[in-house]
Amino acid sequence: MRGFQDVIVPVDFTEGAAGALHVAMGLLARLGGEGRRVIALHVARPPSLPAANAAREFLDEEERKLERRVAHFAAETLDDLAIVQPAVRFGDPAKEILTAIEQHDADLVVMGTHGRRGLRRLIVGSVAETVVRETKRSVLTVAAAPAPANRRRSAPTAYLPLQKVLVATDLSTESRSAEDLGVWLAREVGAELHLVHVAEGEGWADGATDLLAGAGSRLAAATDALRERTRQGGGSAAEIQMIQHPRTGSPAEVIRKCAGDVGARLVVLGSHGRDGLARKLLGGTAEAVIQAAECPVLTVPSSRESRT
Repeated sequence: MRGFQDVIVPVDFTEGAAGALHVAMGLLARLGGEGRRVIALHVARPPSLPAANAAREFLDEEERKLERRVAHFAAETLDDLAIVQPAVRFGDPAKEILTAIEQHDADLVVMGTHGRRGLRRLIVGSVAETVVRETKRSVLTVAAAPAPANRRRSAPTAYLPLQKVLVATDLSTESRSAEDLGVWLAREVGAELHLVHVAEGEGWADGATDLLAGAGSRLAAATDALRERTRQGGGSAAEIQMIQHPRTGSPAEVIRKCAGDVGARLVVLGSHGRDGLARKLLGGTAEAVIQAAECPVLTVPSSRESRT
């Protein structure tokens, strides 16, 4: 598996962007290795241009100014800037982020989400929602939160402790990318891996015992298949503790509760639509989990299989 080499972090100079930078650096610090880079990307509104003969020079100067501002923001946020590369684009934020993902061949996007006056986190219709829905790369969404005291003195790994990772799966073929990535992450950082599958359906409460038993047997079979895929891929799943959590109920709420119950510091799930239909986030389980989760959420498109 290629893993995460090139990571894009959209920067809008807010606390949410600072948190996303910290989490990105924390993740890469835990993964180790060389050749990784974090692209701190700011997307600005196109400036009003002067006469045509001076437009290019004016635009270049605006870009340099903004790059210096991004570099300053990163320097104020992080201690180690060795792998941080400032970048600036002009235009619609979601569109330009998606273009940058392709141009930089990025493996991962780390984005802060925003709350407003205690209301639920703003995802629907946001830049983050559009990027998660449209990209073929994994997206790690991070809820805006106050940074730890003395944040610049803290080790990068303090911002993303990964002792426990929860992978939510609907057991579809499209979920395999999320399952495989969860195994890879757990193996790379030495985390305990939890797998949750939620059975849902009308009238489930009347036959909860049978429904739960069925969910348990399906999850057990899927876990065995996951171990076998890992073995065939050249990895070893024997060293990873896989704890199964069959559940019934509303998927998003059960996933959120399960993450809290097991103390997961990361939730991994697919961003595809149910039953193999076209991927969709708006109104779906992934969007609801991102809104409600108290830890970062990594959404993985099924097309990630081509990145292995």
